[in-house]
Amino acid sequence: IAREPIELVPVFTRYVMILAAIPAIAGFLLLLFWAPFAAFSMAIVGYILSLVGVFVTAKIVEIMAPNFGGQPDADAALKLAAFAPTVAWVAGGAIIIPILGGIVALAGGLYALYTLYLGVPIIMRVPQEKALTFTLAVIGVAIVVNIAVRLLTGVFIYWGWESSVNLAEETRDSNKTPGRAAIVSTVVLLVTYLAVGAAV
Repeated sequence: IAREPIELVPVFTRYVMILAAIPAIAGFLLLLFWAPFAAFSMAIVGYILSLVGVFVTAKIVEIMAPNFGGQPDADAALKLAAFAPTVAWVAGGAIIIPILGGIVALAGGLYALYTLYLGVPIIMRVPQEKALTFTLAVIGVAIVVNIAVRLLTGVFIYWGWESSVNLAEETRDSNKTPGRAAIVSTVVLLVTYLAVGAAV
């Protein structure tokens, strides 16, 4: 993997976007019968954040690598960020099974972190003695950034929904129309994000 060339669009459309959908779909199916709207919203938001997380992790790895004796290589950082979470995404499909699936998904996530640690010295050329420190630093920064991204995303996505809820009773078929509008707007938002991401 370290020697192979990488292109952003193919690695995203043929690899990351497919695998990142596994836990999103599994989570959607798990909650579908109890809370269909919440299941759909959580699946879409989780999927988008997984894709954004790959970009964010790649940037963090690229920026931090020189501080630990590695190379500031954007392509290498993208490889590490795109391929390290493979096991976590595949294992995330197990969450459709209550309790046991959560344990399998957790094990997959931990193994993905171990894969990140193994890939750091090979792909980013960080010295082996600094690989653990670098991996922990990347994980720490990624956690902080992901929390900030999730908070901002929550604010952005649900900004103005309280006004929509207040107006819901004024719509025709007020029991169904607001829910349908929310689903349609979420799909439109997802398609817009993906189109902008592919264009850039």
